[in-house]
Amino acid sequence: MAFKKQVLNGLFWTFTEQLGVKGLGFVVQILIARLLVPEDFGLIAMIAVFIGLGDLLVDSGLGKSLIRTKEPQQADFSTVFYLNIISAFVIYLIFYVLAPYVADFYNRTELINILRVFSIAIIFGSFSVVQKAILTINMNFRKQMLIQIPSLLISSLIGLVLAYKDYGVWAIVFMKVLYPFFASILYWVYSDWRPMLMFDVEKLKYHYFFGYKLMITYMLNAFFNDIYSVLIGKYYSASILGFYNRAITFQRLPTILVGKSIGKVSYPLFTKVGRDIYRFKMIILRINKLIAYFYVPLLLFLIFNAHEIIVVLLTEKWTNITPFFQILCLGAFLEPMIHYYGSIINSFGDSGLVLKISIYSKIITVIGLLFITKIGVYPLVVFQAVNIFFTALVFMYFGGRKINYKLVKQFKEILPELSISISSSVFIYFLSCWHIVF
Repeated sequence: MAFKKQVLNGLFWTFTEQLGVKGLGFVVQILIARLLVPEDFGLIAMIAVFIGLGDLLVDSGLGKSLIRTKEPQQADFSTVFYLNIISAFVIYLIFYVLAPYVADFYNRTELINILRVFSIAIIFGSFSVVQKAILTINMNFRKQMLIQIPSLLISSLIGLVLAYKDYGVWAIVFMKVLYPFFASILYWVYSDWRPMLMFDVEKLKYHYFFGYKLMITYMLNAFFNDIYSVLIGKYYSASILGFYNRAITFQRLPTILVGKSIGKVSYPLFTKVGRDIYRFKMIILRINKLIAYFYVPLLLFLIFNAHEIIVVLLTEKWTNITPFFQILCLGAFLEPMIHYYGSIINSFGDSGLVLKISIYSKIITVIGLLFITKIGVYPLVVFQAVNIFFTALVFMYFGGRKINYKLVKQFKEILPELSISISSSVFIYFLSCWHIVF
């Protein structure tokens, strides 16, 4: 009972944290989008792949290795801490040197200073990786919420003031850099842990053996998630990239809110469940039913009402994001599954399988992009949506195999919930089209 209460408590607070962080971030994104122009967001999207890779290289999957370690010691934490700091400074220097070449690639000289300043966020973020891991091990998601929301609030207010003062793209840059800065300060204030002067090579090998596979997996995912932005920025205009960037940012809000909330709790939960296959199946079944009841109707509502929502929130100047947004939402119906089915595989210590899935899916992505990129921006986005959908199916299949839960049975057991959600959403949509008053 105590374990169940801990799980429910962890799920409640991590969902509250994600809802608060993503909800506040969503409001800020709306306000700042009304003040800036699509090209400003396009410039940020051009360097997003470097920032994403930098963050992942700093962590290197070592945070997750700490979480899955039974009774980690001070030597584990301190070793990972110092490695993260060193990695962050090395990565920053690499990006500093690469900045002019990135600017040449896009033929936008302003990207030199933007990338160099934006990359400072990587250094700030590296100081709190271990503290976050410790709070996750203890399933103390309430404290993480009390850190994330104030940090986002302060950095967002600064960004909005800069946007109002016509600082353009730099409003976004400083907002993104200041967020990890304030968050790291609060993680140190709220955490009792402090690093000691020790660096254990054996501990490093232990964590690195598990973590480097996750690091490569996350790097592949981050790069290929942003490869679409790179290609759109290269072959199309910064404004089109700005529309696409806003579309995928808003589409990912419900996906990240649901998927990452569950994934964040499920990983430490699954490591504690161990090899109890029955409990695994019951947990996954309940999560899948929650997805069918709440997440699927939400996506359908967004798809059916995309144009009206965008006009109300962002004004008429952003209506071009509507088709991008609808296409991406269609591909995201199973996307949350990637997070917690990946947690199943990792909880069994098989990070190599996650890496193999990612590699094969990326090979297919590269082949597809070779033929589609220059056809048009919409075929490119359709390909991305289809790719996300089938990647989620693959994770469900291999995650299910770990707990002897066949893919067909997974869908069969949530078919009633899916049927109710889809049919009711479609019915309400057609009723609204006929202006029927309830």
